[in-house]
Amino acid sequence: MTLSENKFFKLMGVPFSYTTSLIQKRNIELLHKPGQPTTLIPQEEIIFILTVLRQYCCLPFLVSIFQKPKSTLHNAIYRLLDWLYPQCVSYITLQTQEERLASGIKLFILSNVTYTGAIDGCCQEVFNSILPAINSLFYSAKVNTHAINILIISSLTKKILWLSPSYPGYI
Repeated sequence: MTLSENKFFKLMGVPFSYTTSLIQKRNIELLHKPGQPTTLIPQEEIIFILTVLRQYCCLPFLVSIFQKPKSTLHNAIYRLLDWLYPQCVSYITLQTQEERLASGIKLFILSNVTYTGAIDGCCQEVFNSILPAINSLFYSAKVNTHAINILIISSLTKKILWLSPSYPGYI
């Protein structure tokens, strides 16, 4: 079964053409990378990480879909996120002031302020480390768990304008 480009975009959240370019980049990188080959082929890696980001599936579900060990997929998530961020960061931009004002809206009728974006933080739970020093760095007393934070600035038309790297704790 093949998907149309429109259905693929709805399912994965990324255009098919960009997905194929990511697969090509990953293929080239893995050809020149020394060491043990990865368990997932580049096509599986890209579809896997896009599925994780779009659907936020739990590991047991991903294990059943990709038929790989849980530890392999867990490690692949972090490895691929580290690889994917530099690939995508050039497409995330704050735009010009004119573009932001064109897509902005006035939230309050009596206000003269045009709102062009929203800032939000996301606290993502992470696994504990066996190293106590790292555990204390990532522990958040506010949410009572180990966590990382990601800050997001988005336009009011739901386009991501800026995405921060992850950092430990909770703010």
